[in-house]
Amino acid sequence: MKLDELLKKIQSVYNGIILDPNEIQKKSPNYIYRGFSVNEYCVPRREFHEIIDEIITTDKSFNLIARDSICEKVYTKLIFQKRDQALFSSNDLEELISEFKSYKCQEYEVLMLFHGGLLDADKPIQIGRFTWLNEHSHGDIIQSKYKMMSHYMASQNKNRQFISCKVEARDVEKAKELAYIKFRKLDNILKVFLQYKTPFHDLGVFGYKQREHLPVCIYEKDNFKKGCSYSDGAGMYVCFADFIKEHPALEESISMMFCDTLPEMKKRIMLSLDFLGRACSEKDMSIAFLLNMMAIEALIQYQENNYLSPSITNQIIEVYTFLLAHDYDKRIAINTHFHELYRRRSAVAHGQNNIIDEVIFQTSKDYAFDLILNFLYDEKLKKINTIKELKHLVQDLKFQKP
Repeated sequence: MKLDELLKKIQSVYNGIILDPNEIQKKSPNYIYRGFSVNEYCVPRREFHEIIDEIITTDKSFNLIARDSICEKVYTKLIFQKRDQALFSSNDLEELISEFKSYKCQEYEVLMLFHGGLLDADKPIQIGRFTWLNEHSHGDIIQSKYKMMSHYMASQNKNRQFISCKVEARDVEKAKELAYIKFRKLDNILKVFLQYKTPFHDLGVFGYKQREHLPVCIYEKDNFKKGCSYSDGAGMYVCFADFIKEHPALEESISMMFCDTLPEMKKRIMLSLDFLGRACSEKDMSIAFLLNMMAIEALIQYQENNYLSPSITNQIIEVYTFLLAHDYDKRIAINTHFHELYRRRSAVAHGQNNIIDEVIFQTSKDYAFDLILNFLYDEKLKKINTIKELKHLVQDLKFQKP
């Protein structure tokens, strides 16, 4: 969009700003209410966010500035102009654009607590742009490098584990936002590989599930029958260095998070891992089931931009069957299971039935897990870089090309 067209939209938002306290008391979800000192002002919500979208698209570098930072600057400028009865001019817009362009891109390192793991005493672990540290073993590094950490993360526990993520951004808030995205994706990848462990193990930054014991009392016709507790969550630590050594694909998957030039199939693997990891954390079984199915589709669906149709469903089943089954009986069994899975998927997705039983859920999870692992470990599949190459491989398997 040209700047003169953007200016017209901004002036329209400017004209919609309400300063009258009597009007502001009649609050509406269509407005953003903010205040400076004791005064409160409101701005049309939808139109305001539309101009923020337009400002961000004027320069690619603005994607490295936090949206909230841009909102704050624009909002403050509009309110001050309105309060002073000064029209918002092209000079004001150019001034804002120039200020955003002046933000320098630099490297930030975001440090957070890492839960559930025990780290080696020798040295910090580094994978991609992540670094894991143990407070007891790496205290000197932490104290010398991470100033003020002890002030913001004070604790009597001196054996805590930390993780840092390096990101490039144009302001602090965007650095935090980008690091949070990486941490959440890391959590999801770890959840997938933790399927090798017991339910008593967990690892993560945001997604760690602390062990809980919830008291339960059971009655029958007002008579007390039983007292017990419901236990859920992690209660055992994972030796993180050993865990990485046991699963070479884990380190590779984490490293791929920071690669900007991944081949098509590697991107699909990362998306599939993310869906399956989210499914492992999801408490609602019907949503977790859908995420399991999405993990499969993200990896082997040919037609990316189409809705699921009977032909696409059959294509997914065919690809899965020929990739993972090597005899007639197993292929027939997988085909039967998948048609049932897609019948259930359709019912849940279209609101006909949101109840998924444990057997169906576990079947979808097992199929998704097996598919991803094959793409991570099978030497033939690891060489597949494009969906076109995958099509040719399935065709060769289907027609028994030697």
